[in-house]
Amino acid sequence: MELVFMDRLSRLASFHYEKSGSGPRSPTGILVWIRPTIIHELPVSCFRGPWSDSKIELMRMVCTDPPIRHGPFSAAAVHLGMSDAIEEGHVSAPLILAEYGGRSETLGRIFPRDSPLELPADLFHTLALCALKNSQKSSTSISLFKLLLRTQADSMPKSDAKIEHWAASLRSQPSARAFGQWVLDFSAHPSEDETARNGPYVKLNRVHEEMVRVRRSMFFCGEPNHRRDTQGKMTRRLVEIEGGNVEPFTKEVRDLVPPYV
Repeated sequence: MELVFMDRLSRLASFHYEKSGSGPRSPTGILVWIRPTIIHELPVSCFRGPWSDSKIELMRMVCTDPPIRHGPFSAAAVHLGMSDAIEEGHVSAPLILAEYGGRSETLGRIFPRDSPLELPADLFHTLALCALKNSQKSSTSISLFKLLLRTQADSMPKSDAKIEHWAASLRSQPSARAFGQWVLDFSAHPSEDETARNGPYVKLNRVHEEMVRVRRSMFFCGEPNHRRDTQGKMTRRLVEIEGGNVEPFTKEVRDLVPPYV
């Protein structure tokens, strides 16, 4: 990790560090390697816009570096960051935050949530409003909406006028017609088999000797939920629209390269 990033990180969060015998040279000429080991706190300001390339790179480094252990996780802060990025038309920032949020909610749980990062329905509504106001960025809006669906499709509000209006407008675009129809179908009436397999089920928590109810979500950390016995109709359709291969968020974040969109 370059020392210039460590200087910027020191303004954003408190951390411990360790040294080893190789790495970039410090201004004094001493060969050191400084790597954060624990991020005690990431203030809400870290997650707020505006989202520049440098800020996206910094948050990618801090939020997705596996060796770094984090302090308390704030889903509300992630939601605020995703909302700002949606309004600015960024795709990379919400992707990084979705990966970070899902992993943070899953770590340390004996029975991880089946949909790690819960999303407020307002994010879908806000995205539809932004997409209607700026139709020139149709591909960006579609990518963002798919990202939200792969984070937690259940949070998408049903029969939302703005979402349906935007989805209907996509049907006039040959490349987006299938996805627009998918959103309309999912908004109006989720398929019967999707609802059944996505409903509550009971699992024994042997540690506390109690029964716990969880939900089998359509996607888990970006990819189809393999914990389900079979994929529902709507999940299969969305995967087909994506070309038949949907990668987990972790891989997509790892493959990101600047300039970020």
